[in-house]
Amino acid sequence: MKKKILGILTLVASLFLLIGCSSESLDGTYYEFGKFSNTGELYLDKEEKIVIQGKDISVDDESYKIDTEKEMIDSGRFEVPYSYEDGVLTIKGTGSIYFGNAEDMTFVKKDSPKYKELLKEAKVLE
Repeated sequence: MKKKILGILTLVASLFLLIGCSSESLDGTYYEFGKFSNTGELYLDKEEKIVIQGKDISVDDESYKIDTEKEMIDSGRFEVPYSYEDGVLTIKGTGSIYFGNAEDMTFVKKDSPKYKELLKEAKVLE
């Protein structure tokens, strides 16, 4: 009985370790996507991009820091929350660093499954 409980505890600990080590890297180029407010048409804007490399995030000629543990982007003046799931990066509103936009902005990681889907379904702006 003790061996069975020890085996289960070891399995649970191994799963936590595996889940913790398998987090996807944010490194890459991201393009803005969404729907046009006037038509509702889906778009992928390849002109509006951000690049993440390690703890650095570049937007046009500006550089910021990204904290993956807190899920925050630091502009030096304020922090902006973000979320990331399946190749989709959402920068939350409330004074967003991206052109001072107060709305959420959504970006897709280049070459992710969602990016490939958008290439087929969305109007691509270049």
